[in-house]
Amino acid sequence: MENGHSIPVFLTKLYTIVQGNQEQEILRFDESGRILVLADQERLQQYLLPEYFGHKNLPSFLRQLNMYGFKKRHNNGLLEFKHKYFRRDGKIIFESNQEKK
Repeated sequence: MENGHSIPVFLTKLYTIVQGNQEQEILRFDESGRILVLADQERLQQYLLPEYFGHKNLPSFLRQLNMYGFKKRHNNGLLEFKHKYFRRDGKIIFESNQEKK
């Protein structure tokens, strides 16, 4: 919890995944640290979704990203997602919570 606001579990788990060294080939930040790159949809479904979210449903995962305001784009066959408050530098949702004050 930061500034009296709780961070949704989905976003906390997502941040944990992209910060992990072993998951970088599957889901990672790009070089700028501001864009999520989904590099391997099959391995995401087979390994990470069950481990972190208890299911293998990729469309459900993508709907969650959309629900939390991530914008999807295609780049050289990879899916990328951008959200102005979800960044590698750890300032995930904290800045957005401060703006609500």
